[in-house]
Amino acid sequence: MDDSKAYEAEIERTEEIDSKVYKLANKGGKNFGAAIRIRRESLGLKAYELAKDVDVSPVYITQIEKHGKLPSPDIMGRMCNALHDEDLFKIYLKMKHPAMYKKLEEFEVAREANIDSEIEQMQKEIEKMGKGGIAREETKRLKKQIADFGNKVGKSEAKLQKSIEKLQKIKKLHSNLKNTFEQKEKLKV
Repeated sequence: MDDSKAYEAEIERTEEIDSKVYKLANKGGKNFGAAIRIRRESLGLKAYELAKDVDVSPVYITQIEKHGKLPSPDIMGRMCNALHDEDLFKIYLKMKHPAMYKKLEEFEVAREANIDSEIEQMQKEIEKMGKGGIAREETKRLKKQIADFGNKVGKSEAKLQKSIEKLQKIKKLHSNLKNTFEQKEKLKV
């Protein structure tokens, strides 16, 4: 299989796992724990490895995965970081802390609306500037606002780049595991 087909197959597999994880997680209870187990296994992590990453006992991970125990927000946050899955945290909040979840949703909607309106406002002011309808102080303020916005975009881009780098490492590890498995499997024949 060539690289592009392997990549497409991996994307399809990831989408299937995501779909299964989020369907289960949204059902709550033991299903939420099962969703965490599926996500952990999809990353090739053993329960004790996740426990070590999260700084809890492996028994605690078992209680979550098999018995539907909902951890504290702090522990759940660490688990989601270790599993590279922020969406699981949102589902967790929706189940355990609905008021907090609602505030998070409102914040995200407001943040997106704020970004859109900030861009629109800067565009209007730039148009005014081109027509000579903006004072010198306003020009300085707009220049700073554009620079600050650029810094926000840069920080977001850096976070995205780190996520992409993590994903590339995971893909490389997966490919290495798959190749090693296939080589060992051929030796058995």
